[in-house]
This record gives sequence, structure tokens and C-alpha cells, in this order.
Amino acid sequence: MIKSIAVLTLLFAVPGSFALAQQPPSAPEKIVRVELYSPWESVGGKVQHSGRLFSRHCLDLVSLEQRCGGQVAVSYGNRFGENWDIFAVDARDDSQTRMVDLGLLDWTDSFEVPWIQPWAKLRSGEQRNVAVNTSGADGASGAPGMNGDGTSPRPKKSKPRSEGYADKPVAKQVSSVVQTEEGRNWSDNYTPFTQITKGHIYAVRVLDPQNAFYILIRVDDVIRGTKAAISFKKVDGPKKPVF
Repeated sequence: MIKSIAVLTLLFAVPGSFALAQQPPSAPEKIVRVELYSPWESVGGKVQHSGRLFSRHCLDLVSLEQRCGGQVAVSYGNRFGENWDIFAVDARDDSQTRMVDLGLLDWTDSFEVPWIQPWAKLRSGEQRNVAVNTSGADGASGAPGMNGDGTSPRPKKSKPRSEGYADKPVAKQVSSVVQTEEGRNWSDNYTPFTQITKGHIYAVRVLDPQNAFYILIRVDDVIRGTKAAISFKKVDGPKKPVF
């Protein structure tokens, strides 16, 4: 079994912006469309990092520009084993921003935006470490390793040769530990990553000391590991439910 368990370093780009689809970000009621590109490309049969694409793999959720390096952004392009279609919430340590999958929906459908429980706020001196486990070269094939458009990246095996996490769902590959100032560790369920599927709408609750709002993102199309065509709009957040 090939083991690979690593503390994750998020991809961030140098600040830079690209114009979006003729609609100003100052009109949050409008649906805006943009294509996010993976910073990984195949050149001469080898996969390598592309600086040209790197600056186009993020959507700044505050300015609504296609750029990285802001306070909080959604990026496309991380690869965990067979999972190549992943959104990541790129945020600073004081952010509690959280994304949830609302399922297969269109903008014309009638649906409610749920109240999203934000991630736990780190206390003074605490640090959160995120780990990704893609151990095992031959995990069981199936839905977790499917492309974002629903097609299969490889023939289905009748029986795995070894147990592993390379093709497990992203939720099973990612774990996090909070380290206190005194050096004590405790596990939490935090993850900045969401495995995406074509046609699904994702709700993001942006919450940090400077921002508090909701935004919806729909995956209109996806080319495995290459690009995700998305549409998005800011929405009014729901009232906190009474338990």
C-alpha cells in the first residue's frame, strides 16, 4: 500500500483580476457567470503547475472578481487521489466561512437557502491543521472517483487489490486537528473542501470579522480536472432557526 498523509498547504495566487460577464459585482441580485480553471495542466505528457492558469482559479467572494489572495475566496483545482473536481474555501485563520451542497438545482427552481452553522471560531493561540489522506494506490472504484459530469474516469474493477483512500469521497480524505497554545490537540470536523458535481448549487456563508453574508454558486458545467463553469449571486441570509 502506498501511503500519503500530509498536512495541506492551500493554493493561493498573487492578487490579480479578470473581468466577469458584463455584469457589475455591485448588483448582487444578478446572476454572474465565470469559468474557474485548474492551475494544473498536462504538457508533453507531464502534469505541471501553470502560473498562467493559477491566477484564474479563484473567485473572490468579497469583491466578486476572478482573483486570488483576498480575504476569502472559492478556488477550483485541488486534486486528492482520483478526485479532481474540488472547491476549496481559501480564507484566513479568523474566518468561519463554510460551504454546503444544496444538491441538484437550477436557478429557476424553488428552494430555500438554509441557515448554515459556521465553523468553530479559533481561540487566541489556537491553530488548525488540515490533513489529506490519499493512501493506497488501489482503493475501490465507484462514485467517489467519478468525474464532476457523472462519467467514469476509469473502468470499474470488480475487486480492489488493496484498501485505500485515493478514490474515497473528499469528506473521508480530509481531517483536521486544532492545536492549542499549550500544545494540546483536539480533532474537529472542519474541512475547507467540497467535492463538486455538475448541476449542483452550493451555499456559502461568509463569516469573518469584516464580512457576514451568503452567496450561492451553481456548477453549470465541469471538465474533469480542467475547468468549472459556474454562476453565482449574493442572497439574503436566512434567520437563525429557533431550536
